[in-house]
Amino acid sequence: EVHESDGVLTMKLYDVPRNTRIRTLTEERLELNFHHIDGAYSYCKDDEGNVYHIAAWTEVEIVEDERD
Repeated sequence: EVHESDGVLTMKLYDVPRNTRIRTLTEERLELNFHHIDGAYSYCKDDEGNVYHIAAWTEVEIVEDERD
């Protein structure tokens, strides 16, 4: 289920397509490359290659990838 507020698209991480650029809605506002869900957690990387395992049920923002 996709939610939109003020032009910002958010959804649960388990609904996000593979290889999508996301931003966490936490205080840190991490911008990550979502790769896939692995059980209850995800496999994401930042631009420096650091790996993050975010819970699959986390609400995240879909980011337009401006690096292309």
